Amino acid sequence: MKVEPALDPLDIRFGFTPGEAYAYLLALGENGRQVYWWTELLADSLYPIVYTASSVLLISCFFERLFPVGSIWRKLNLLPLMVMLADYLENIGILTMLSGFPAQNEGIAQLASIANLVKWGLFPALIMLIMIGMGGWLYSKLGRIGTRL
Repeated sequence: MKVEPALDPLDIRFGFTPGEAYAYLLALGENGRQVYWWTELLADSLYPIVYTASSVLLISCFFERLFPVGSIWRKLNLLPLMVMLADYLENIGILTMLSGFPAQNEGIAQLASIANLVKWGLFPALIMLIMIGMGGWLYSKLGRIGTRL
């Protein structure tokens, strides 16, 4: 959902000021805010569950093959839960801003922005864990194939 090229939804930005958040909500108009509210409530409530579950499973699967039981590295499969928590906090903040519009609550907007920064700050680490796990798994598979030849 884009209003104009320079106005990306709050969810996909890397942080925003309260002023930017409320300017975006104003630019959406009444119908746009309703669509955004329902999108946040429905679609963006399910999406974090999907990416969290798949990320936890992937990291767990790869890291259990790479690291011994009791290794702290195996606990990194919990990182997706932190990303999900930040995503939900961001969503709650955006829903609160949308529900109270046109009233402005700078504290809620700031908390939503902080949650957004945490989410996007941790997300690259999540991708890196999956890539490390996949790379380690492939390396071990290729090593076994090479020893059989």
